[in-house]
Amino acid sequence: GSTVNVTANEEPKEAYKQEKGMRLSYSIPGDEQTISFDANGGSGTMESVSVQKGTQYTLPECGFDAPEGSEFQGWKNSIGNIFQPGSQFTVQGPQTFTASWSKLSFNVNASASVSEGGTVTGDGSYEYGTNVTVKAVPSEGYVFESWTEDGAVVSTEAEYSFTANKDRDLT
Repeated sequence: GSTVNVTANEEPKEAYKQEKGMRLSYSIPGDEQTISFDANGGSGTMESVSVQKGTQYTLPECGFDAPEGSEFQGWKNSIGNIFQPGSQFTVQGPQTFTASWSKLSFNVNASASVSEGGTVTGDGSYEYGTNVTVKAVPSEGYVFESWTEDGAVVSTEAEYSFTANKDRDLT
């Protein structure tokens, strides 16, 4: 099929014969639409762009810095749909795309240095900023000594609390 594009100073007044397999479209010069971006809690700026109505627009990568503990999820349109950078749409009117952020998630692994030495609770996956408590209960004949991470003591208390802000591997 063929595509015929007509550019006019106003809407066409005469009928155009559209043959089978032919797509007929027109655009009016100066019919610019503004595409803007909202940081939604992020920081930095992204310039609005002016796009001709009826043309295809490709969503850009996010130029905003994510809020602490978050990562960019996609661009949310005015009705709540989320699109990834690189998605295309036909511009019909002005549009604001809002950055959508999701909280980072971290894994906490907690284990006894000697498997028969006792039980440990609190390991799992936690959202950024969550208060995490790991607890060691020594078996009979064992005494809790400390929580260590990467060979360094981080607590001498059997119940150790911290804020989830990175993956942790505690023994």
